[in-house]
Amino acid sequence: MTIEQRIEKVRQARALIAEAIAECGIPQFESLLRDADMYLHWSLWTLGEDMELRPELESRTAERTMAR
Repeated sequence: MTIEQRIEKVRQARALIAEAIAECGIPQFESLLRDADMYLHWSLWTLGEDMELRPELESRTAERTMAR
């Protein structure tokens, strides 16, 4: 598997986690999902992706971009 393929797989995993968080409603489980997302975020950073410093900042940046 190439680095690009790994990056795509991690992005897909993060998208699935975001869906699970959105429909969760169980605080402890949501916290665990956010932790998993953080590790995937840092995995992308380690692979050289241009990332926000913290994963939660990505959603805020995306929200501001879509509002324009």
